Amino acid sequence: YGASGPEGADRFYLGAASAAAASGDSAKQVLYVLACLAIVVVHVSIRKYDVKNIPISIPYNIACFWCLLSFLWAIEPGISFRRTLGMYTVLIAMSGCVLHLGAKETLRTVYLFLSLLIPLSLLSITLSSMDLFSFAVHPASEGDPAVAGAWKGILFHKNVAGAIMVHSTIFFLHYVVNRGNKLDWALLLMSIVFLIGTKSKTSVGLVMFAVSLGYLYKYLYTNRMGLLFNLFLLSSLMVILLFAYLFSDDIYRFWENPDSLTGRTQIWRSLTPYIAEHFWLGSGYGSFWSIGDRSPIINLALTDFISGIGHSHSGYFEIILTTGAIGFVFAISALIILPLYRFLHPNPLDIPLYSMLLSIWTFGVCQNFTESQ
Repeated sequence: YGASGPEGADRFYLGAASAAAASGDSAKQVLYVLACLAIVVVHVSIRKYDVKNIPISIPYNIACFWCLLSFLWAIEPGISFRRTLGMYTVLIAMSGCVLHLGAKETLRTVYLFLSLLIPLSLLSITLSSMDLFSFAVHPASEGDPAVAGAWKGILFHKNVAGAIMVHSTIFFLHYVVNRGNKLDWALLLMSIVFLIGTKSKTSVGLVMFAVSLGYLYKYLYTNRMGLLFNLFLLSSLMVILLFAYLFSDDIYRFWENPDSLTGRTQIWRSLTPYIAEHFWLGSGYGSFWSIGDRSPIINLALTDFISGIGHSHSGYFEIILTTGAIGFVFAISALIILPLYRFLHPNPLDIPLYSMLLSIWTFGVCQNFTESQ
């Protein structure tokens, strides 16, 4: 982004590209709304009104309501309002499907989807030397040289592919451990091969940690030693805080280094002045990036490249940047505290399933330090 021409021309180009992104895809938005309405109609017709039958948890609904409310102070109120509704319609449609299908049918659906996605992606990568399938691998002409040659298959970016392959690896490992037929093994091995080929450092680095934590949970809770797992989590958190205190100078030097985490610290340093000035309320949900020439990043970016990106490269920065500290508390309560509480109070019959879900959840919690997923 912004690699040629005067700075003013670069910023005009970036503003135009952002405005185009902000206008949205009308067909896609109509599709979201129709899917949501269909699920709501099914939900109302099948189930009686009850708190237990709400597809999205109450804390999650509160967080979403805060996102919607934030259009009142958003930089671009219309964009914020539309993006919040888009998010919520997708959540309602997805959660409603999970609620009505139940755990067994949901897992079967995910299994079918991944068992089609992975072979098709690997096939497209195998044929990537042909022009028709060149989309499957990031080309050498990529703006970021580190991305060149990375696999993405039929997905649109190697980081997305890496995250999905972590989920897939965890998912099929669950089936290998609990069932172990030849197809489970084949899909697990293909998931691992695809994951490595994505060159997604965050995903590759976190998968073993997430899997290990899930199976430690399974072993301790199955053997009625859940308290040990709880103590392990607490002690791990205390150790992390202690190391952060003892090595605060090294952390600061890491933060100041523009090359740290492949340039992510520069992105975050660009955002901190705005966060400090709009600490409680933020910019409004979906009203910071890709909103045209009113986007604050155009003036805050430490480099021209940063002024052209579309997110914070950190889910936690993204939440506090757009919904403020209040929205951050709501989101963390819904996405981290409530799920963790449920993991630590399982039905004994659900422990094998919970161990898989804990691994997926752990990956999401950790990955969002460096990706806005």
